Amino acid sequence: MTKAPEIGHVVFEATYGMGHVKICDDAYRSRTPEEIEETLRRCAEIVMESRLRRTSAV
Repeated sequence: MTKAPEIGHVVFEATYGMGHVKICDDAYRSRTPEEIEETLRRCAEIVMESRLRRTSAV
């Protein structure tokens, strides 16, 4: 059985079906606001591209 990763500073927890999700902000704690903004911008871009692909595949 795989051991669960160490949990850091949890900022959000939710249960989806049979799974429990914990989101930590450890990766962002030592980053500048500009670096964080760029990461969020890239994430939004990835989500939009995925949605466009899914919509055009129908």
